[in-house]
Amino acid sequence: MSLNIHISRSSLKAFVFVMMLTLALMPATAKARKNAEASPSHAQDVQGTLTLTVEIDGLRNSVGNIDMLVFDQTEGWPDEIPHAIRAVEVPAVEGTMLLKVAGLPPGDYAVIVVHDENFNRRIDKDWRGVPIEQWGMSNNPRVYLSTPAFHRARFHMESDLDIHVTMKLYP
Repeated sequence: MSLNIHISRSSLKAFVFVMMLTLALMPATAKARKNAEASPSHAQDVQGTLTLTVEIDGLRNSVGNIDMLVFDQTEGWPDEIPHAIRAVEVPAVEGTMLLKVAGLPPGDYAVIVVHDENFNRRIDKDWRGVPIEQWGMSNNPRVYLSTPAFHRARFHMESDLDIHVTMKLYP
């Protein structure tokens, strides 16, 4: 008995996008956790370090956590957690939140934010595989059937910087 399964290209792309966002919520490496827990006052004492302030807008409720990953390279974006240089997890607050990441050297970065409403450290999906929890990225890139590439979310820091991330549901 043989079983033939046909998957459309758009369904496959949606599935890959969902899997990448799910992987982005897996526990961060010890290095990323250590960096996220670094004291802001200590980080600012280090010569030449910068502070990134991320304004997260459009959170639909105060349930769960906000998980944010900061990447400084295309390698691993956004699904390979060991490549994230910072991982931040805080309780969600409906509306707008501000998160600060101190101790960053000048350079290029990209940020992904996920609203983990049920504390399971992954993005939940509906029966079609479409995310049902909010997410957002730096530069708020438009989604075209797949996860936006690092270069579409990338920004450059030469001094302290404030960015704005609008949370949305897929797409």
